[in-house]
Amino acid sequence: MDVWSDLVLDGTHPKVCLRGSRIFMDCEYEAYLRHACKFIYKILPGEAGIYLFAQITYESPTRVQLHRKLWNALQGIDFADAEKGAEHVYKTGELHHFFSLMKIRRSDLMKALRVIGENDQFQLIASEKHFEEIDSFLSVLQGNENGIDLAPLNTLKETMYIEMDSLEHEYDLNIPASGICAPI
Repeated sequence: MDVWSDLVLDGTHPKVCLRGSRIFMDCEYEAYLRHACKFIYKILPGEAGIYLFAQITYESPTRVQLHRKLWNALQGIDFADAEKGAEHVYKTGELHHFFSLMKIRRSDLMKALRVIGENDQFQLIASEKHFEEIDSFLSVLQGNENGIDLAPLNTLKETMYIEMDSLEHEYDLNIPASGICAPI
């Protein structure tokens, strides 16, 4: 297993990546997640909150799906003492994108990384802003048929979003460089 970080240019936007390669066993994946936690803690100030961003998309949703919305549809995702934000919806044609935010304890970062690594419906947001301010900012985000665009979060000072990509034994933790709160 190899783990390293680098700075890459994604279009015109730089981002910091923590890459993991040749991760074949569960114990190696857990080791990569421990590296990722240390990496995130290193670049975050101690007072920054950690939030799990979730979205689910329905094409021509049924009445049950419209009623269940987001958190009821994602019942298996549970964090102790988590604070859930308002559920927002963005519509594009027949698609309904439900999205929301959940504030989690810093001690639950490893669990949250597992969630975003196993399910592309989730991303992490770290911010020194208050929960209500971030939730209010989310209510005006736009999207397209692929979902909600989190890139505007980079314009919210002291805030960054974190996503994880995986491709057969390779993992990338991606953080836009403009959102990094501390030197790396």
